[in-house]
Amino acid sequence: MNKEIQPAQPVRRVWEVDALRGFLILFVVWDHFMFDLTMFRTSFVSDFGKALSDFALKQYFSDTAVLGSLRNITHDSFVYAFVFISGMSCCFSRNNFKRALRLIAFSLALTLVTWIAQRAGYGGIMISFNVLHVLALSVLIWAGIEKLLPLMKRDWQKNLYGVTVSAIMVAMLVVGHYFIVNPCETKHFWAFLVQHSTNVIATFSPGDFFAFFPAFAYFLGGVYLGRFLYRERKTLFPSVSERAVAPLTFLGKKSIWVYFASQVIVILVLYTLSGSVLGWL
Repeated sequence: MNKEIQPAQPVRRVWEVDALRGFLILFVVWDHFMFDLTMFRTSFVSDFGKALSDFALKQYFSDTAVLGSLRNITHDSFVYAFVFISGMSCCFSRNNFKRALRLIAFSLALTLVTWIAQRAGYGGIMISFNVLHVLALSVLIWAGIEKLLPLMKRDWQKNLYGVTVSAIMVAMLVVGHYFIVNPCETKHFWAFLVQHSTNVIATFSPGDFFAFFPAFAYFLGGVYLGRFLYRERKTLFPSVSERAVAPLTFLGKKSIWVYFASQVIVILVLYTLSGSVLGWL
């Protein structure tokens, strides 16, 4: 007798990973909002609009603020955490190559749009390599590494593989953080790999820049922690009501769209409310 074929059960998403990514994408939106406030500074005509712009310029970005630049205090921690969580998300993807191609398409679109805007006279806003490009390249490389895992049949092969990748991760962390403290002064074809001086970034990726090292090491760390914690692809907090965190998990699931849509919406709103149109800000 033929057994009845049961339809494949869909893999449930792990809510805490989506929720944390959703929380972190809110910081990205906030960071973009602060930058946009400085960009529209000369267009604001109201006291409130000027106060918002002053806060962004003098408290968020300026090193002369009471606590130093708030962006310097928070930015790297949140963005590295976002990269780390994105690495964990690779453990739940059925096809990381497909995911990488989608991210590559988004990152190239971001570069093209900002290049066109810069050529049109909107200042130094071209983005050649930022966190989106980091994620695209990271997922692509991991998709390739992932294909090698089934080939490691023997224990010594698995151990050698683990030691090799761990050593590479440590090397990327050391090299990456070295150049964060000592930015590279010369523009090379590998300018996207490590932190460069402000002058180099101003010509390579003036709108935003995020070095591949040490970010890729954090990404791999997220992958390995995800593979360890979520071997069965089940939440670690089953007693938590997913409805209570639904807004964050929604943002986490749609983070790539939130990244783009929020920037477009914020710019349109600020432009409309500024002195260029309504004059409310």
